[in-house]
Amino acid sequence: MQTTIIIRIHRSVMDGVLDYCTYEQFEPDGEEHYLVKFPFIENDYNYNILFSFGDKCECLEPAHIREEMKRRIQNIAALYA
Repeated sequence: MQTTIIIRIHRSVMDGVLDYCTYEQFEPDGEEHYLVKFPFIENDYNYNILFSFGDKCECLEPAHIREEMKRRIQNIAALYA
């Protein structure tokens, strides 16, 4: 089921984010960032889309998706510990 999440992105990844949504879903957040209402389905494919933006993208809402992102990041980091 598709839902809308809120992500904060750096302007340098705007073009990549626009592959999945439209300008109408962007709201400026300072000079370098945007808040984006991003269409999202909770599956590996969509989590990997968010990860593809690296540290230029942060999931702000909802909390359970943000927590799942943190869990996945911790699992990756554990491989290199």
